[in-house]
Amino acid sequence: MKPTIICADSHLADLELLRSLLCTLFGATHDILAYGRGDHALDAYERLLDDGTDVPVVISEMHLEDMSGDDLLERIDMRSKHTNKIMVMGDCSAESIARTLSKVPLFRLVVKPWDPDELAMAMYQAIESYDNHENVRALVKQNETLLRHLKTTLRETIDALSTAVEARDAFTNGHTWRVTELALRLADSMRLSSEDAEQLEMACLLHDVGKIGVPDSVLLATHAYSPDEYRQMKEHVITGANIISKISGLDGLGEIVRHHHEHYDGSGYPDGLAGERIPLIARIICLADAYDAMISDRNFRSRYSRERIIAEISMNSGKHFDPVVVEHFLKLSNTL
Repeated sequence: MKPTIICADSHLADLELLRSLLCTLFGATHDILAYGRGDHALDAYERLLDDGTDVPVVISEMHLEDMSGDDLLERIDMRSKHTNKIMVMGDCSAESIARTLSKVPLFRLVVKPWDPDELAMAMYQAIESYDNHENVRALVKQNETLLRHLKTTLRETIDALSTAVEARDAFTNGHTWRVTELALRLADSMRLSSEDAEQLEMACLLHDVGKIGVPDSVLLATHAYSPDEYRQMKEHVITGANIISKISGLDGLGEIVRHHHEHYDGSGYPDGLAGERIPLIARIICLADAYDAMISDRNFRSRYSRERIIAEISMNSGKHFDPVVVEHFLKLSNTL
């Protein structure tokens, strides 16, 4: 389907002269439609757009049978900003031009009687401008489709890694998803941006991915860890960060995963970071992770009571946990 150029002029002789010029210049690549009435031109324009036909240019004389040319072009502009509009005017007083430009953004204003070369140059430039714009739009659309595909693939990779970790330990089945749910509720309470909330969600799903490298003898231990076993377990944050650093598209998540066991007072691991040196998202995960550990039965202990959990988290505000995160947790605690 060829793109279409629409021209409008109430003077039939002038309209035929304009149509003839446009057919000579662009007839091989474009359909040319000519109308004496603005409503006919507008109806044709809307049908073409509804059918998916490109209309790079509408060119109109100021005086039509049923409306002014600037009224027509204004209504064209309301339907689509992409079509370029050219006005042909006999009255080129400053007042007339100012009135027209205040109603519609013109690509070009051509003085009547028009010069064929001048009009041809204006049309060539208008079509080139439209084509360039459409190429950019197509490229943007293509990139958006590719980005959606990459995000889907990335999310599938994240989910697969999370599932692989959870499958190793029946006692922590569902842990990742519960941590994610609480962390996102905290993010909402704290009014994190949508971008930070998205990063938080991905980091939660990957926060224990490093446990893939923890031996079963440690991961599935039915006793409290020995010092050596605890050292091996603590390595999971470093292993996780290293795994994530090798996955394209997860920029920044490695540092969050590395630091989600840091404590607000600097007593955590692996780097002993304190306060706001710990990424905020890691501070949120730290509390959500600890909460889920306390509500869950483990190999070597039973779950804590709700009262004990609230007391433990409150007591560790400013120690293990960021006081601000604790404050928002306590607001939510009655709904957990």
